Amino acid sequence: EPAPDGMLDAGGAHEDADVRSADLSDRRLDNLELTRCALSAVQLTGSQLRGSTWRDVRLVECELSGARLSSTTLSRVEVHRSRAIGMVLADSAVVHARFVECKLDGANFRLVSLEQCVFEGCSLVEADFGGATLRKVAFDGCDLTRADFTGVECEHTSLRGSTVEAVRGVASLRGAVVSQDQVLPLALSAFTTLGFVVDD
Repeated sequence: EPAPDGMLDAGGAHEDADVRSADLSDRRLDNLELTRCALSAVQLTGSQLRGSTWRDVRLVECELSGARLSSTTLSRVEVHRSRAIGMVLADSAVVHARFVECKLDGANFRLVSLEQCVFEGCSLVEADFGGATLRKVAFDGCDLTRADFTGVECEHTSLRGSTVEAVRGVASLRGAVVSQDQVLPLALSAFTTLGFVVDD
């Protein structure tokens, strides 16, 4: 049975909840604990969710733009066809997560630990991964235009199939797997960082 609208409004711990079409925008839901929950068409625009813990959670067509999820733990989480423009996930730990066809432009992943995560068909234009740790992370068919990877640590990370125009922090992506057609745009980004001026 679907949970009633607003059942997450007070925060706290929730298990086996099915939340649909609830508007929880601009709410304070810090330290929210979700276990084996499903969220569909839930609005969390601008909400405060700091210090939350989500395990075995699936989100479909949700709105998380401007949501604050810093210092959050996400484990075995799937996010499908959702918008999270400018979402803040800084200083969080994300393990076994999958983002599919999501709009994450300008999202803040600074100092995040990402392990065994997949971004598939996502828009990550100007997303900030500064200082993040990427272990077994794949960006498959994503738009990483102007994304910032300054100071990241990479291990078994793949950018193959993604757009990498004007990516920042290219030197920190040492060890990442790329395809042949990505070499030139990444090289141009590196040259720009070093102060070279490319003039045809």
